[in-house]
Amino acid sequence: MFSTRHRATAVPPVSWKTMSGFFAEQYPDLEIGIFCSEEGATPAGQLRMGSENGIPVYRLSTPQEVDMDWRPFNETHAEPFERVLDHFQPDIIHFHCIQRLTATIVEVALARKIPYVITLHDAWWISDSQFLIDDDGLLQLPSPDVLADCARSRHGVASIVRRHRLMSLLRHSSANLSVSTSFARVYASAGVTGIKVVENGVPEIQRCVRSGRSDGRVALGLVGGRSPHKGASLIEAGLRHVSYKNLHLTMIDGTLEVGQSIDTIWGTTPVTLSAPYPQAKVTELYRQLDVLLAPSTWPESFGLVTREALESGLWVVASRLGAIGEEVEDGHNGYLIDVNNTKDLKRILKIIDDDPEKYKGYPPSRRKPIRRVNEQVAELHHLYREIVAGA
Repeated sequence: MFSTRHRATAVPPVSWKTMSGFFAEQYPDLEIGIFCSEEGATPAGQLRMGSENGIPVYRLSTPQEVDMDWRPFNETHAEPFERVLDHFQPDIIHFHCIQRLTATIVEVALARKIPYVITLHDAWWISDSQFLIDDDGLLQLPSPDVLADCARSRHGVASIVRRHRLMSLLRHSSANLSVSTSFARVYASAGVTGIKVVENGVPEIQRCVRSGRSDGRVALGLVGGRSPHKGASLIEAGLRHVSYKNLHLTMIDGTLEVGQSIDTIWGTTPVTLSAPYPQAKVTELYRQLDVLLAPSTWPESFGLVTREALESGLWVVASRLGAIGEEVEDGHNGYLIDVNNTKDLKRILKIIDDDPEKYKGYPPSRRKPIRRVNEQVAELHHLYREIVAGA
């Protein structure tokens, strides 16, 4: 939340620690407070207050339940959020990634007539499928026709009610912030108005010194996990059906415990399934890779991982769909591929396999600078001030 000595509630897009640090350093006219869910804490409904670098952080334990990332409202969250608002008294609230907290807290802000903005970083607000991939693994883009969109939903009428109620909260927001122009189009196609593009900024990352593989193979990596919308199945199919001589794949698997890994072979390519890396150790992961694979099968709202990889000195192979490949200069520092089938991916893997020395080296430098966090913070600060002044 921030207060503009004055206040607003912020759960920022990149990392609230990173963002709040920039706000505190550059804009002392803002007081910041954070309201967030506390992962894994029990029992549900417990509110506790702490602080990070002098910033108050209010943590609410949320229920672990079936469809917890679909559930749009949880009335039991209203009272603890009311207490937070009474304590912090924000002038403006920025909602971001509230799936576990649910939109009940947005209704509380609306009832109190506190202006708010909403960051649109996935499809939670406009679809039963957070990443627009249905139960059959198919991309389903939303439209303004709610009845048609919800016709196949396993939630039935509840899906229609969910969509209408969430759309109402979007209509009442002071701004709906998309993190990319391409993702703004996805929301606009669903009938959402009041959309403003405020692209995420990326912290500076030093180019890493590659460790290199002892077997001399090109080290490919998929760091987004084995979810279908990240293109994991596409990669597996691409490797199983072609014989490659010079490739190795590391794929992050969220089902593994920290430190665990599994070695296997897909086709002729050795594969390591690895537990997720903490954000603090992401550079360690990138040091082990030569080429990042990001063949997302849904229109990603932003390409943080691809930007991090490019900054770290990796080649990047990314989907043409959505914003994941926006910073990839096709044929220069990586490749953009069609993800409707494996044809394009196989073609690029063959190019890499045929010239391993090239792809074990660094790609050419980017031709344009990457937007930084301080630029994003400056734009948000201006927006908050503008909204509060007009409230």
